[in-house]
Amino acid sequence: MELNEYIQIIKSEIIPQDEDVAREILKRYIERTREHVRSVNEYAKKACEVLKGYDWCFILKTNALMHDHDKLNDGVFIAHYAPYVVKKYALDGLKDRFDVTENYKKQWNDYYVVQHCKKNGHHPEGWDKAYNYGDNFPPYDATKMPFEYLAEMVCDWCAVGREQGNSPMDWFNKVSRERYVFTDGQKEFIKRLIEAIQ
Repeated sequence: MELNEYIQIIKSEIIPQDEDVAREILKRYIERTREHVRSVNEYAKKACEVLKGYDWCFILKTNALMHDHDKLNDGVFIAHYAPYVVKKYALDGLKDRFDVTENYKKQWNDYYVVQHCKKNGHHPEGWDKAYNYGDNFPPYDATKMPFEYLAEMVCDWCAVGREQGNSPMDWFNKVSRERYVFTDGQKEFIKRLIEAIQ
């Protein structure tokens, strides 16, 4: 896709349909996603220092390099996901300069978010066989989630927590009660890793 094609797709999904705002959304989306991936890699390096004896640290490092790869490598996905990310993460007040169409709101929840979670193993939702397009309600069963993906998830939570000024441990305490079902062993691993790398 060419730059103008991205801009036109974004423009069609926002209100008002302002090309300058669409261009700024794309720019901020790419900047934020690159910084997020860099931060996840930083936390993955810390995690592997803490988890030296685990064979899957190589997998964690590789996954961190490819973290959220669809957010930067799939042209159609980029164009459709950018307004969602900018709205969610309140980048530099840009989110207040636009709204999204009703159709887009439905698509991002029913399709783009689900698609992203299913493609990226660090999202617990993707490990729940019942998680699919359409109506999805927590809690999601993450008990089959392997430790290398749990570690990447923790790195992701730490990166988002730093960006947003939130505690990854507070987030874990909330989602382990309301959103995700983890085994006791998974919960202990997540807690210890958050404490070690945040």
